[in-house]
Amino acid sequence: MNLFDYYGEEVKESKRLVDNSNLNSNDYYVLEYLKQNGLGKKNKVSGSELQKMFGYDSTVKVRNHIKKLRNDPTVDVIIGSDNGGYYIPTQDEYFESVALMLNKTLSQVETIVKMYPRSAKMVHIVASSTYKKVDKAPLGQTQIKFNGWERDFIKRFADDYLEIEGENE
Repeated sequence: MNLFDYYGEEVKESKRLVDNSNLNSNDYYVLEYLKQNGLGKKNKVSGSELQKMFGYDSTVKVRNHIKKLRNDPTVDVIIGSDNGGYYIPTQDEYFESVALMLNKTLSQVETIVKMYPRSAKMVHIVASSTYKKVDKAPLGQTQIKFNGWERDFIKRFADDYLEIEGENE
């Protein structure tokens, strides 16, 4: 029995559930399934298991869901993977999962640059533009983004604070 049998029929059309997200309800079903069944590397879920669970013809749709989930800014978890399947890494597994993805990506970049040297410029452009858009706050912390007018106000209080600190020394 797959997930859509449980709901009675396959959801062919799904809608976006969050305004600033590109995800649809099917993407969220995959994410929730991973959160419930794939927590930690020891509980990884294979692509074929997800394919059967959601009633897909191939694992291509599963990979597309995973790609969208990994790239969406509204998703608050990392989805790790290896040859055995997909999982949500525990805190201890987080850096191992990121290192695995990084090594795979760097290997692919190296291959494409060797095959087509002009692609190095494109890789650089994509990496730079993505880096500018990404939230650089450490995990679990809030980042404040200023519009510009606040800087003078904050600087005034920072200068006062530095004067007070200098008096204590």
